[in-house]
Amino acid sequence: MNRDTTIFYTKDPRIVCFIFSFVFLVAAVFNYQSAFKVKNYHEVQGEIINVEAREKLWHQRYITEYNYDVVWYEDGKQYKRHFKGQTDKVEEGEKRIWVSKDHKKSCIT
Repeated sequence: MNRDTTIFYTKDPRIVCFIFSFVFLVAAVFNYQSAFKVKNYHEVQGEIINVEAREKLWHQRYITEYNYDVVWYEDGKQYKRHFKGQTDKVEEGEKRIWVSKDHKKSCIT
């Protein structure tokens, strides 16, 4: 940083506080938006099956992607959702999952 920039920050630190406040405000809006999307989800017992791992070249390095299925039962019906290209490693077996009321979306806890 040059001398003028250093003097600018030391003379008026409110600018730095304003920038931090704006960043936190944007983060809060995104958090509220995601909370609004999942407010109607409910927790059920599900099972992760058919976990497949594969290596993929991404930006000149290899990463591991996972494909798997999540199966859950509710009201005597079986529901299934396929996840493709996930970067988080998951283990097969029973898990508590969150599903939407229309059973079109789910997420693993």
